[in-house]
Amino acid sequence: MTMDFVIRHWALLIASVMGTAVVLFVLYRLEAESARGRLRSRVRELNAQKIAAKRAERNSNRAQQRFHRLQGRAGTVPPRQLSAADEAVQDARMLQKVADDLVLVAQRKLRDLIIEEFPPNRHDGLRNKYL
Repeated sequence: MTMDFVIRHWALLIASVMGTAVVLFVLYRLEAESARGRLRSRVRELNAQKIAAKRAERNSNRAQQRFHRLQGRAGTVPPRQLSAADEAVQDARMLQKVADDLVLVAQRKLRDLIIEEFPPNRHDGLRNKYL
């Protein structure tokens, strides 16, 4: 491609670049709206919720360990600090419960998608693979 061609057909080159971008965007949207694309999206959502639940469980365990450590030194720890640690344990447990509930919701959404969008002979395989 010479510079003379670029100068003469600059509009054609710009239109081809924009057309390519539009075609790629349309293909991406078609793939994302397909059954497999939605399945992949729900699996990503489920994995993210599982990671969040593990993080919440780890935070709950840390708060509980801290509370037990402070409780063991109850004679030298101010009561305000001990009650704050107890409240932190309760908060962490509630956050863990919420995260676990979100995992269950994501699993239900994934299960519903599998049942609605895929043929019955693939249900067991997909459920075993992703759930």
